[in-house]
Amino acid sequence: MWFSLNHLLLTSLATLAMTATATPTPSAIDNLRPETIAPENLRPKAIAIDHITPADLEATSLTKRDTLAVYYCYAKSGNSCSSCYYESFDTNSHPSCWAFSTPVQCMSAEYRVYLAFCGTNNCSGNCNYMNNCGTMLDRGYCYTPGTNSFQVGVSMQVPPNN
Repeated sequence: MWFSLNHLLLTSLATLAMTATATPTPSAIDNLRPETIAPENLRPKAIAIDHITPADLEATSLTKRDTLAVYYCYAKSGNSCSSCYYESFDTNSHPSCWAFSTPVQCMSAEYRVYLAFCGTNNCSGNCNYMNNCGTMLDRGYCYTPGTNSFQVGVSMQVPPNN
């Protein structure tokens, strides 16, 4: 009897220990999804927003590149954006207008692009342009309150210094 009670207790503890270690934990990959990346790690590869005029730029077709990363944030505090995400768009197959399900507060892009941000969900009406950003924020973001959609036009490249 004493042996079977000890055996039962030991078996129960071993089963409990195996159950506790069998609980799945998020993999490192899960922590790299765009929605979990800290805003400070979402900085574009090149600062996309300058106070430059279209006359200073050389336009090229978007078809010369396959993808474009657009960064957008749902919250702003002071000069910083938070609740940031990014999307990589295939510029050869996607439509030129993308709508947000919830208005965004800040935007940036991976490259210098002709990016219009609009208050409507169909890229019409009152639209503003990244190259004419009224309020620049930290890390190259533009303050874009109430943006419901955006439209990508042509790529803009700063001409080489002569």
